[in-house]
Amino acid sequence: MTTVLIADPDPDILDLLRDALELEGLDCLLATDGPAVLALARTRRPGLVIVEAGLPGIGGAEICRRLRRDPATATVPILLLTGGARPASGPPAVGDADAYLPKPFDLSELVALARRLMGGR
Repeated sequence: MTTVLIADPDPDILDLLRDALELEGLDCLLATDGPAVLALARTRRPGLVIVEAGLPGIGGAEICRRLRRDPATATVPILLLTGGARPASGPPAVGDADAYLPKPFDLSELVALARRLMGGR
């Protein structure tokens, strides 16, 4: 079973995402701060990391940079969740993330994007 690591400081968002992804047959790990994300990603090697940009401890952009620099996690796809509406001029720079999705997001869009990032798994 493919594992998704979800990181968000809001327990309601964590529950929502976990429920939606588990319905898709995915196993989920949850984290509420940056250090936990890095530790879980390194030890559990998820098939996807979904991380909130404003995560406490270590922000989402820095988590993406660290995951990319670590040989154990360098190839793990990363979906960055960002606050605010979609910009009219196009997507923001997502740095080392593979994709971004602004909050509030459509749950079906998130699930489809997660599947695409994991190569259809």
